[in-house]
Amino acid sequence: AVSLGLALFPVGEWILYPLEARFSAVPRLPEKLDGIIVLSGPEDVIRSAAWNQVEMGDGAERCLAFLGLARSHPEAKLVFTGGSGSMLYQEVKGADIAKKLFQEVGLDLSRVVFERDSRNTYENAVLSMAQVKPGKGGKWVLITSACHMPRSIGIFRRLGWPVIAYPVDHRTTRGELLRFDWNLSAHLYDLNIGVREWVGLAAYYFTGKTTALLPPEHD
Repeated sequence: AVSLGLALFPVGEWILYPLEARFSAVPRLPEKLDGIIVLSGPEDVIRSAAWNQVEMGDGAERCLAFLGLARSHPEAKLVFTGGSGSMLYQEVKGADIAKKLFQEVGLDLSRVVFERDSRNTYENAVLSMAQVKPGKGGKWVLITSACHMPRSIGIFRRLGWPVIAYPVDHRTTRGELLRFDWNLSAHLYDLNIGVREWVGLAAYYFTGKTTALLPPEHD
């Protein structure tokens, strides 16, 4: 019965939706930005190294949004943050793949700070802050997947680096949550992502790494 229910109903989307709906999908941005930060995630470092070309997985919208904002805000400092979360494979980092991608599409790499030593979201924020040393009152945008945004925003706020949420890579379909369709693999995949993100939120909250279990859009 449980397997049938998971096959028929988008249970994963039900637990992902509160995370994805927490922040505006089309945020109002200031006319001038001090910086734009994007968290790593979609880069497939192992396949990229194996085939000697950029290979991307889920969440490629992060890099697309980053490139779009970089083009429309030439005054902004750019930050890509992400190393490798693998315990075994450390030869190539997410930042290395991103650098190759950005170079191929013509982005001026001198504008970009690449942080390549972080292994998780908390280290993304800590190590980027150490490299960039943002001033007080700056206008910074943070790009990551929508379901990952609450945890990310909470971490940056805890460190005293207020950022504007720019969520992308939505996995839920707003207005279509009460439906049934036969797609067990997709529903299980979404469920896995949702459970992992809620567990991550709880763990970061109880260890003091984020400001709230579910941070609001405005601090």
